[in-house]
Amino acid sequence: MTPQGPPGKAKLQDVVTLTLSGKQIGGRGKANAELPIHTSIYRVRSDVQSIVHVHPPKVIAFSIAGKEIFPMRSSDRKFFPSVKIFGDPGTEVYIASEALGDKMAQALGNGFALILRGHGSVTVGDSIEAACLSSIALEKAAEIQFMASMLLLSQVKAEDFKTPSLAERDPVNRVQIQKRDWDFYASKLNRYLKNGR
Repeated sequence: MTPQGPPGKAKLQDVVTLTLSGKQIGGRGKANAELPIHTSIYRVRSDVQSIVHVHPPKVIAFSIAGKEIFPMRSSDRKFFPSVKIFGDPGTEVYIASEALGDKMAQALGNGFALILRGHGSVTVGDSIEAACLSSIALEKAAEIQFMASMLLLSQVKAEDFKTPSLAERDPVNRVQIQKRDWDFYASKLNRYLKNGR
């Protein structure tokens, strides 16, 4: 995982490697206090190869309001029936203990994403690309759900999004779509790094 400090400043040699019990075995950085997010999920999900924890503002706003995020597009079917909020109302959930990490992993279950109340999101995948893209998609779903709610053309309810088509697993071409989306974001990052803006 990236070490303590700004993730964008971390160099490859700073990336921390740890055992599932949290013992550091590589990297010159210091593990982040929220390490249990990673160790707890990896211990119970053999299918997970990557975990992303970020602090997207729209997702955080939904968590503070106590509103789950529903899949807005067919590409969001992995979030069906909704992305749950972990943590008690009125609190900011900071996963800094194994006990809380284990409860969080249990709340995630077999899902792809979980919202940490007042704090951010956790997404998982079978690759770095899959976990990153799920994180981006979750923030986009929150944005679309918010805009749809604000239009007031109809009352947006959970039932509106619980359609059979969204309950289906990703199509056969999931890998090709994932590669296309990843290449798009990677090219944006490369342009940013090259131009310094």
